[in-house]
Amino acid sequence: MPKAWAPPRDERGSAHSRGYGVNWRRLREVVLDAEPLCRHCMERGKVTPAAEVDHIMPLRDGGKNDRENLQPLCGPCHDEKTIRDLKARRKNARARPENGGGLP
Repeated sequence: MPKAWAPPRDERGSAHSRGYGVNWRRLREVVLDAEPLCRHCMERGKVTPAAEVDHIMPLRDGGKNDRENLQPLCGPCHDEKTIRDLKARRKNARARPENGGGLP
């Protein structure tokens, strides 16, 4: 599966400015220590080590760095979820009245 598309680094800002500094790295380790297997794979009966910690509700959509909003995922599952999140965000943006969407 191809990697999820992301805007160029200069458009996104630094990892630290997006909330992924030292505190995030510590929280990431806590999550992976507590739950070392990919949650999505486990739901499908597969056992796969987690490599990423994912925000269930993305930060840019109002999600928080709370443990309840975080899930461990393997790389492929994280990429799939990121692509779904980006598609949903684009669809929602097109539906806004200021973008020509919504009711007439």
